[in-house]
Amino acid sequence: SKPRSGGTQALPCLLVEKLKETGHGVMKSWHCTLEGEDVQKAGYTGSQATVAIDGIGFVHEAYDGELSSGDTKILATNAVIDSTDAKLTITASSHITFSHVQTRRKLKSSTGTQKVLVVRVTTSDGKAPTSSASEMSDKVFGTSGDVVNAKSVFEGCSHGKMQVVPATGSGVTNGVMELTSSAGSSGTDDQIYDDVLSKLRAHFSVSDLATIFEFILIAIPDGIMNGAWAYAQTPYSIYCYPTV
Repeated sequence: SKPRSGGTQALPCLLVEKLKETGHGVMKSWHCTLEGEDVQKAGYTGSQATVAIDGIGFVHEAYDGELSSGDTKILATNAVIDSTDAKLTITASSHITFSHVQTRRKLKSSTGTQKVLVVRVTTSDGKAPTSSASEMSDKVFGTSGDVVNAKSVFEGCSHGKMQVVPATGSGVTNGVMELTSSAGSSGTDDQIYDDVLSKLRAHFSVSDLATIFEFILIAIPDGIMNGAWAYAQTPYSIYCYPTV
């Protein structure tokens, strides 16, 4: 379970807009990716943790222009990191400082070669997607003869300007990597998401996974959430098995 901690924000966090497919449209909400000591305050381990924002209206009021997902960082005085609800609370009294990350963090071009990694996640209590790694590889890349797959659809829609290729590397077979999360099936999809990305960074010895993959599809067991979601302008997305 997620340990309780808490405290005030000490380091800038990266704003990301969560786009969640609900079956009745796309629901949008703003979150912030914490780093350094603030990760532990949120009750997580690893190098980063993404939490919800309570008081996003104050951020909009303070910023001159449109917030940019995956590009804008904020540091708010007196902002409280709540580990119980995994959120960052900003109030009217908070003074908010804005900064921007380097452009390399943004999504790369949607044309050319796109290296895609599929991560098949098993929870700490042994729950896994009903589809095997080889079945996922076939559904996404057509490695076993599936004619209508994600690769063929994206390449067709781009009129050949995009070439989707399975990721390679340690522990990766035909574009798919098996990974066991420290979170159990009773945990949240957000906990699994942060844990998986933390483990991937450690496994591939990089701080920014976007430097080695264009897209990472995280497939988790059915029953933890409904549908799929992603953070805009990031290469990561998460799905319950039936969506993949």
